[in-house]
Amino acid sequence: MARFWKSRIAKMVYIFCEWETEEKYFKKLNSIFRTGIKTKIIDLKWWTEIQKHPEAIKRLIKWRLAHDNPHLWWIQVEGFVVFDLDIFSATEINNTIRELKDYNVMVTNEVFEYWILSHFEKYNLPWWKNKYLWKIKSYISIKNDKVTWNTDYQWLKKENIELAIQHVKDVNVSHWNLKSRDPYSEVYKIIEFLEN
Repeated sequence: MARFWKSRIAKMVYIFCEWETEEKYFKKLNSIFRTGIKTKIIDLKWWTEIQKHPEAIKRLIKWRLAHDNPHLWWIQVEGFVVFDLDIFSATEINNTIRELKDYNVMVTNEVFEYWILSHFEKYNLPWWKNKYLWKIKSYISIKNDKVTWNTDYQWLKKENIELAIQHVKDVNVSHWNLKSRDPYSEVYKIIEFLEN
């Protein structure tokens, strides 16, 4: 009997992320991994407010999950919060992670573009965002050089994703701390969750 009830549970994944780069990436990811898990991408346009009021993000997440998902036994919700560390000081990062301890917080140091670059090469030296963009351009065509660069992710394939996971895992094993600008990313944990 327990097996029957377990088979009726519907899984839903919420990914709270910042700006169009991440939002479009995760939408494409969802179309690649057709897992049967319903995935909702929530774009946080006012993300920089988290520096002053990290508890506001927590309230938003709680409200969104409660509003969309009444307490029904057949819905199992998993929430991921994805953000870059480029706008934070070490104190702000610690405060934010503490506020969001009830959720899966995935961070990338220093910018999400590092995670994108990892789809093509393993890179373990600290660099600024414009340097990552410059390297990414050697692999894919980017429409513009704006801070929130935009692409349709047609290049994104499973083999690129597997490379990215391996690359960041290799780099992540090195010593990393919040005050450094060493490349680091935990985005692969979302992909592994969807795969498994």
